[in-house]
Amino acid sequence: MNIKRLIDLARLEAGSYKKIAEKLDTSGSRITHWRTGRNEPTPFEIFRMAEIARLEPEKAFYEVMTEIDKDNADYWCARRESNPRPSASEVVSLQLLFTFIYNVIIRLKIKNQHIGRNQGEHNASLIRYRHALANL
Repeated sequence: MNIKRLIDLARLEAGSYKKIAEKLDTSGSRITHWRTGRNEPTPFEIFRMAEIARLEPEKAFYEVMTEIDKDNADYWCARRESNPRPSASEVVSLQLLFTFIYNVIIRLKIKNQHIGRNQGEHNASLIRYRHALANL
């Protein structure tokens, strides 16, 4: 992926180049300079455009840097392959899984506390009933 493609994908999501510039807190002419290759965006701007375009930021960053910095393309490819961090979608999936498990555990604890409380009340009622029968 090149920077022009990333900017176009971000424009599709944001609606216009002007809105991308607003979200990046930069000027529209700077976006144009990136598209034409006159200037290069910072790593933060690449990450932010990937987020606007709803892409995985790390993956987009390495792809764009491989395209921008052709002299060091091998370095960027190796960095991408050796990056031990999970992708953004994997992190979100894990967060959702842990949230689900946490909610299930909490619900089970509440349910067990409720059942235990009812069981205790039931046992107390049986004791009172037996005591009343014994006193007859």
